[in-house]
Amino acid sequence: MHSISLGCVKGMGKVCFRTTKRRLNGLPKLQNAEQGDAEEQLGLRLFYKIGNGVPQDYRKAVEWYTKAVEQGDAMSQYNLGLCYHNGQGVPRNYDKAIEWYTKAAEQGNDNARQAIASLLATR
Repeated sequence: MHSISLGCVKGMGKVCFRTTKRRLNGLPKLQNAEQGDAEEQLGLRLFYKIGNGVPQDYRKAVEWYTKAVEQGDAMSQYNLGLCYHNGQGVPRNYDKAIEWYTKAAEQGNDNARQAIASLLATR
């Protein structure tokens, strides 16, 4: 059975959705995320970031982003850059934001490329 679940955050507040067979009532499976399942980690960090089904907790979101960036996940690198850019769950740090945006951009993440250009234009 397929369900629609949050798949990624794009830019400032725009969201896209993707379907997956492994969702239980639309929520990520904690056990799979803890075992390193990048897709389930993506779900958890985004649920914590926006407070969907769990209390909003940017620090918890950053914990899950960090686990996923250790696996080289480009979307997580981009979103971790957003956290540093906006000071959500971590102190605002534009240099760290650019570092994570760059890693994501090197893997082809267009949102990260745009974020770098935008951030550099305003500095």
